[in-house]
Amino acid sequence: MPAHHEHVYGDTWHSVHEGYFSNRNAARPLIAAIRRAIGNATTVVDLGGGTGFILSELARSNVPEMFRLINLDASPAQLAVVNHHRIEQLHKSVEEFRRADLRARGPVLFVMRSVLHYAGRDGLLPLLRHLRRQMRPGERFVHQTVCFPRRREAEYSNRTYALMKTGKWLPTSRELRHHLSEAGLPATSAGDAPPLPLTVAELARRYRLSDARTARVAEIFTDWETPALPYKIFVCAVK
Repeated sequence: MPAHHEHVYGDTWHSVHEGYFSNRNAARPLIAAIRRAIGNATTVVDLGGGTGFILSELARSNVPEMFRLINLDASPAQLAVVNHHRIEQLHKSVEEFRRADLRARGPVLFVMRSVLHYAGRDGLLPLLRHLRRQMRPGERFVHQTVCFPRRREAEYSNRTYALMKTGKWLPTSRELRHHLSEAGLPATSAGDAPPLPLTVAELARRYRLSDARTARVAEIFTDWETPALPYKIFVCAVK
């Protein structure tokens, strides 16, 4: 992930976007989807899992001790605050990890929340193909990803993130489904997760925007009547 995120990593991450990423109610639909998808997996790996919140919630939901829980992240600051005794830490990037890094002896369930947009427009398909190469037939990929039902909202979002020079790109639902299928990870089901509301003040804090750039973001938000990132939870299966 871009270096300009480092100042909100670690304990500070829990306050980002009004605590969305450490909110149990917001995480509940994803946790439920993960539990339904576990099947015969013996290892659950959260790709770009940050502080380990999702796996902590999964453990809290009484997933049996027999399941290995691996939190994979490229940031030492995020991994440093993982504090659940069941969670194994793996310091790797999503783009570069290999299945062998997991030391998994059985089937793996791959999990991800709010990470794919970091790959950018040109990097999304290569990232998905990389993930597919690490998976075996019958395994599943459960991910909560930003995608817009309408092109207009996606354009407002992408104008905003381009202005902030984040490298992020957020697709429409149709675009995301197309990329998943092209990578060999067709979605077998999809459900909603709570949207993430956006405010100019929070974006300015997170991305350390200048006053001039903050004002330009505010101009976009004037036209974008309800700035928010809509999430869907996809279950993708490898045949």
